[in-house]
Amino acid sequence: MAEPAPPTSKPCTRAPKVAKCEKNTSICALIQSLNWSTKDFMLAFLKDSKHQDVAISRRYWVTDQGWDSTKDLLLTTKRLACRHVEGREHWEAFISAEATEIVLSQKPPSGLAPEGSYYTTSSLAATFFSKDDRVSRNEALILRMPFLYQLLCAKIQGNDSYDDSTITNAAGIEEEAEEDDAYDPSDEMEDLDGSMLKKSSNPAIRRRNRVETVSLHAQLASKSNPAHMVD
Repeated sequence: MAEPAPPTSKPCTRAPKVAKCEKNTSICALIQSLNWSTKDFMLAFLKDSKHQDVAISRRYWVTDQGWDSTKDLLLTTKRLACRHVEGREHWEAFISAEATEIVLSQKPPSGLAPEGSYYTTSSLAATFFSKDDRVSRNEALILRMPFLYQLLCAKIQGNDSYDDSTITNAAGIEEEAEEDDAYDPSDEMEDLDGSMLKKSSNPAIRRRNRVETVSLHAQLASKSNPAHMVD
């Protein structure tokens, strides 16, 4: 009896190359034939959590591997919206609402210090006014409210270049300013709690100190910020 011939593997076939504009036209025509708009399809695709095939096809969208293309999709939507005055107004209102939601969600912990951010005049220790405690409070405020802090820094800084690596270096505000030996009373500036800090002779450091100090002042002045003292 003759042995059966071994199965032959089928060659892998790939779809012929099609121009992007033709793909767009064909896909839009298919969507319309199903009585959907392109927005209907996009919303259904993004919201579908029941079908595994759909979920798998977008599994990398919010990961490090796929975030660049996801960001490109968002920026393309922005460019489309901002082509016209009315669209720009809608886009900026949307971004403002999203930013407000983030700002309101980030806040220092409630309750009495040291677990929380409330201080009473009867329980203050002498170290409250020390440099280390002041720096620690500043760093905690930046860590708990990074979105608002970076927005304030960007607004105050304007179009000038700013080194992001200094954003969370609250200790550097004082340490680098103290490196100059020559004392001049006119070089002093008032810190958040009324103590005096020495200005640096380095223009870049002075600019950074101004941006960070004013940003911290604005955060402390926020009505929603619970980090204040009570009797």
